[in-house]
Amino acid sequence: MNRPNIKQALFALAGAAFFAGSGLLQPWLDAQSSRCELNPPAKTENYPFTMLLTMAPGGLRAPILGYLWIRAEDLKSEGRYYEAMQLADLICDLQPNFAGVWAFHAWNMAYNISVQTHTPEERWRWVYNAVTLLRDRGIPQNRKSIVLYKELGWIFYHKMGQYMDDMHMYYKRRMAAMMQRLLASPPYGTTAETIEWFRPIAQAPIDRDPRRQGQRDVQQDQLSRVLADPDAASLRGKLKAAGVDVGWGLLDAYNRLTRDEAVECTRVLPVKTASDADRALSDLINDPPNRSALDKLLAFTRAQLLWNVYRMDPDWMLKLMERLGPLDWRMAMTHAVYWATYGLHVCESLEPKEMDSLNTDRVLLNALKALTWTGRLTYIENPTDAETPFITWGFDWRFVEPTQKEYAAMAEAAARGYGAAFKDNQLGPGHINYLVQAIEMLYTSYRREDAQELLDYIKKAYDPAGPEWSLELEDFVIWRMNFEGQPNQEIAYGLIGAALRTAYVQRVLGDPAGYAQSVRFARRVYDAYSKGTPSRMAMPPMDTLARDVLVNLLVRPRPMGVNLSLVNRADLYKSLDIEMQQSLYDMIWPLLRPECQAWEIDFDKAFPEPPGMEQVRQVRQRQAEQQPS
Repeated sequence: MNRPNIKQALFALAGAAFFAGSGLLQPWLDAQSSRCELNPPAKTENYPFTMLLTMAPGGLRAPILGYLWIRAEDLKSEGRYYEAMQLADLICDLQPNFAGVWAFHAWNMAYNISVQTHTPEERWRWVYNAVTLLRDRGIPQNRKSIVLYKELGWIFYHKMGQYMDDMHMYYKRRMAAMMQRLLASPPYGTTAETIEWFRPIAQAPIDRDPRRQGQRDVQQDQLSRVLADPDAASLRGKLKAAGVDVGWGLLDAYNRLTRDEAVECTRVLPVKTASDADRALSDLINDPPNRSALDKLLAFTRAQLLWNVYRMDPDWMLKLMERLGPLDWRMAMTHAVYWATYGLHVCESLEPKEMDSLNTDRVLLNALKALTWTGRLTYIENPTDAETPFITWGFDWRFVEPTQKEYAAMAEAAARGYGAAFKDNQLGPGHINYLVQAIEMLYTSYRREDAQELLDYIKKAYDPAGPEWSLELEDFVIWRMNFEGQPNQEIAYGLIGAALRTAYVQRVLGDPAGYAQSVRFARRVYDAYSKGTPSRMAMPPMDTLARDVLVNLLVRPRPMGVNLSLVNRADLYKSLDIEMQQSLYDMIWPLLRPECQAWEIDFDKAFPEPPGMEQVRQVRQRQAEQQPS
């Protein structure tokens, strides 16, 4: 045999050996794929072409992928976003188990493509497309990839929940409307009340097999378990006869016709039943004997849609509420908390020091801090556009304790991980800063004992240096007021809202000194924030902020964490100056008149129309006509 033939034989043998060796590795690779829960790509319209490229040799597939990446970026630069998105989908199909691909394209949509569009609807579409790309496609195929949960949590936290995007309010309103339709408003009492309200949803039957998730909105075999209750089956039959079945149809009928506080508290206009069919359906939904069966059907529907449409686990949502407080699922920040924690829960084998795990922890912590300042959401429907309700938010003291526990636990873990004393942990400065701001909030909200506990904790745990730490609580808060520079937007909104809410409650309770002190504090925070703030991040005028707080206190005080009787609210209204009454009268009378009628109170005496309203309305009409269409 000549030398070239020998070489060919040797190469053939070597190739055969490597091929056999790769075959021996296949069981190990299969085991790794199973452990990491990596799934094959889902079939799509371009599936044959995708599979052809997937089966191509690596040397051929690499340049094709490189070209697709370059072409997608070129299309984006040219403003051809939908074509770029189609290529991004193809790249994801070709590399379904490469988490970086999903993360990159989601980021590209949420942060790069979205800002190239001009209307709120377009901006929202791209941001929410990024959410669904990760939530509905990337994570199901890479369930053990913490980076995807981190990216999803970050979009909810930073893009929707924060204030840097010019359209952030539109995102928040769309998220609130989406979850209001699904879950309605939570009770606004204690944390325990909120948890018990959600518990039936978490206990509703679901088949949690990932292979079934999302195949249908409602799993029919699980519905049969609910219908084993004769009352539930009977009510379901009557609803079907009225054209409504379990699923979105039931929720939409309930939201339109129910007189439950969870929906009634958001309405601007009373329920109208314009037809016999509507009146019959309203009777079914509001008839007290049907209450237990309706609650079962609603809880089941909500659980199924959470699991199959929004890919959220109601059981984990309940665990979070038991651990972290009265989470309001209508807020983007709450979804940031969910995905950050759910990622850590699913990827349970992560080491504490792993970077993506630490980053996910930070998303959780920052979202919880944000909920402290803005966790109490007030939601009022928009009669002209159901998808963009009117929302405001404020300080929620119920999140201080759970956030402090999470912060302390993470700080202790950080100190232990790096062999440092607790007071020297790397989270220490941020921890102290959060507690100091919470102390100011609690003090402003007249929760002085809670504020004192946090101050004592800082002194004991961190032993900070500085003369201010020897001061008593009131002197400490005053010192901080004089020391602080410009607060960030979340904290400024929270402080101002809490101070104004406290001011007006003290006013109606007959404490003029407390009222004056709280108003002065709100004005000081407003001025500190406004100094040097760019126009795109400017707050509305102080009178507008005060009006919004008053509208909520007069119409729906419970979402503000306050119980005021109609008589208290009438006294508060009458104590306002004429200009403030004029600015808010048309916002309160459609809601308060029916409530007064229900309690047999003369609305026009309790909340008299201020003089000059016709002129005020004419001015508003002219201003509206001058606005660009």
